Amino acid sequence: MSRHVETNAAATVSPKVTAGAYVGAALTVLGTAAAAALTAVPREAWDGLGVWGVPVGIFVGTLGTGLAAYMKRDWLRDVGAQKVEEETAEAEALSEAIARTPVPEAPGPVSLPDPESIPTGEVDADGFTPEDRAALAALSDEPRGEVY
Repeated sequence: MSRHVETNAAATVSPKVTAGAYVGAALTVLGTAAAAALTAVPREAWDGLGVWGVPVGIFVGTLGTGLAAYMKRDWLRDVGAQKVEEETAEAEALSEAIARTPVPEAPGPVSLPDPESIPTGEVDADGFTPEDRAALAALSDEPRGEVY
């Protein structure tokens, strides 16, 4: 077995992923408990506040319901949906632009040179003629100055 192959499923999950899952689960439980506790406070508990008992009771119940609604909402889903809509509109505009672009005409037939017009001569294994070798040798003998 290759040393690069994981032998168990637990080794393939990053600790960052499991930590995020544990923290998310804990916050969900705590938030749900807080929302339930705020929503479940009976009206009689606010009788000691006198005239202000009803408004405070309604506020606390609304606060619990708002906390539950906040926990249920997925802000990233909304952001992702907006991004998908933007990218979809951009892709459609690009598709339309491509569809309107005229297709260039294909080039005509390629004419090859006449084989009789190609110069032939003595060529070494590297493909150089004796004249090419002489020119390269002359270039290599020129002084180049100081090279660092």
